Amino acid sequence: MIRKNLLSGFFIGILGLVLLSGPSWAQQTLLRYAGQLPTTHHLTKADYRFAKMVEEKTNGKVKIEIYPAGQLYRMDGIRKAVMAGTIDMGVTYDGTWTGPIPLIDFFIVPFVFNNYKEVQKAWEGKIGNKLREEMEKNGVKALGFGAYGESFSITNIKKPLKKPEDFKGLKIRTHEPIAAESVKALGASPVFMSSAEVYTALQKGTMDGATSGPTSFVQRKWYEITKYSTVTFSVYSVWPVMINLKVWNGLPKEIQKVLEEAGRDYQTHTIQISDSEDEDAIKFLSKIQEVYILTDEDKKVWAKALEPVKKEFLSRTGKEGEAFYKWASEK
Repeated sequence: MIRKNLLSGFFIGILGLVLLSGPSWAQQTLLRYAGQLPTTHHLTKADYRFAKMVEEKTNGKVKIEIYPAGQLYRMDGIRKAVMAGTIDMGVTYDGTWTGPIPLIDFFIVPFVFNNYKEVQKAWEGKIGNKLREEMEKNGVKALGFGAYGESFSITNIKKPLKKPEDFKGLKIRTHEPIAAESVKALGASPVFMSSAEVYTALQKGTMDGATSGPTSFVQRKWYEITKYSTVTFSVYSVWPVMINLKVWNGLPKEIQKVLEEAGRDYQTHTIQISDSEDEDAIKFLSKIQEVYILTDEDKKVWAKALEPVKKEFLSRTGKEGEAFYKWASEK
């Protein structure tokens, strides 16, 4: 009898330790996830798809609450919140990492990549490994990236922008340092501004135009104010899907595996749909304004004008930046 009681006490003690040892499959794990794009944007839809997949694969044991459209944080604020742990997860554009990780600007230097197939190869190779390592040093685990689509197009209220000289005298909104350098190299004056402020600035005429992607021109309804759009197909930005590293390390291996699988799916899914999303946005814009798409010859002229952007990137990143160009060219 004494032995039986001792065994019962032993197993009860073990069970107690399991229940007290942090998140487990016996408890529901709630993760809050911040985004900045409108609810109708394909990346926001991918956020909800990601959350649904995780919940289904964990039989409801992990629930991810999505807060889109800058409800909690915007732009750089999302990155900082994930780093600090004031939000568990989030997604925002790569340019918000320019300060702590200058190397990430490689993805937004114009004309480095021709498509997301090349971007994915870089992200899954030496370049991505280095960037993820740097993110972890900053307290963030990257589960994958979202393919935003073409990311350096220009919409404006003044005139068609077909050649670099067409930019002279214009004030163009940008949202990240590399985009600002690009606008400056083309001859315009860059002005930093959040996407939420652009519509009003264009409406009042305090800004002549704005850089972003065709999908944002449509989703944020900038087309209601602007008359012209130039699509460059020169930048294919990555939007890291992030989770706070301490939160990540506190999760059971089974949950980590599900999140990694969902992150890879998010990446593959958004790459598959980004081209069609760009195409649909361009078709929509073409019905109501003048849209110019750079030709191959145009791209050569623009690439030459934008050489200072590459030089500026290399001046900040040195040998590591040079290594990125070398790795990107490897077959």
